[in-house]
Amino acid sequence: MAGPAVQAGVSVLLLPPMKARFKQVQHHLESVGCRVLAGLIPRLPRRVCLRLADLLGTLFFRFDHRNRAVALENLRLALGDELDAAERHEIARKSSLNFARAMLDLFWGRNLTAENYTRHITAVGFEPAREIHARGEGVIFLAMHGGSHEWLALGIGFAGVPATMVARDFKTSSLDTVFRTAREQSGNRFVGQRQSLLKMLRTVRRGGATGLLLDLALRLNHPGQVIDAFGMKMYVTFLHTLLHTRGGGAIVPVTNVPHPDGTCTVTGHPPLEFPPGASPNEITQICWDFFEPFIRARPDLWLWNYKHWRHKPRDAGREYPFYAQASRQFEEILAGEPILERVPVG
Repeated sequence: MAGPAVQAGVSVLLLPPMKARFKQVQHHLESVGCRVLAGLIPRLPRRVCLRLADLLGTLFFRFDHRNRAVALENLRLALGDELDAAERHEIARKSSLNFARAMLDLFWGRNLTAENYTRHITAVGFEPAREIHARGEGVIFLAMHGGSHEWLALGIGFAGVPATMVARDFKTSSLDTVFRTAREQSGNRFVGQRQSLLKMLRTVRRGGATGLLLDLALRLNHPGQVIDAFGMKMYVTFLHTLLHTRGGGAIVPVTNVPHPDGTCTVTGHPPLEFPPGASPNEITQICWDFFEPFIRARPDLWLWNYKHWRHKPRDAGREYPFYAQASRQFEEILAGEPILERVPVG
């Protein structure tokens, strides 16, 4: 029998292949599960889909202790004394239900067409965006992880301004196919994060429409910018600012409110205006400042269990969430030039 040292060596040699195999099995099961949902959910009556979303959201909130802790911590530090503990708990619970509904809405949306979508989605306020698009000028739709954000994207397409939008890159091509098929139901086109910058810039310069979510909390090795959000530093995507400054597109905020009867109102707002000579960082901050009051008014619609504040300054001067980390790289970003100025886009 081999000695302990030899056994340990063999274990080390076997560990990477075993972990890789486990990941393959995990990704396969995720892919199979999503394909099953994509085929099953559209067959359900709308009321059954809503009840299922409430059930899944409730289970997720009750048993996913880690995400629930993140949501409650975010609410405590973002809204402070505005809410007591019971109110924060209820908002976090409703946020979980909204997220579950958004995910099921994505698949149930396969039932929507240009002829019947108005029974489920009311799209208002898109006249300015359509006029800009008709003049051959670029449009940049900007939204948040809030309410039924998947139907928000569908509503933009059905409103007559189909857009090229950013989607998360999945680790398996089969998942990419499932989600892209569902999301492109209304004429939108989705591209992965790795392909998004140049493709969306070309689209805006040619007078097309694009769309993305502002509150994408990035890792520091991904290009982004630092903004002030609820009194804390947040590292977010810079893509909308780049599309505006380098592509000339108008930034059009879009919000949505899901209703208890299963319908949803998607609202296109007037294009944002920026002071002459506004810096890229100022433009990014102005975009956030449009959405923060909306989140404060309907906090139950935002995705609070997301780690929005992954990074914090060393001399923050205030409390940050327990998961936030200080780092030299973040300090360099805070002290350095805007990263947008260093992006070499022709």
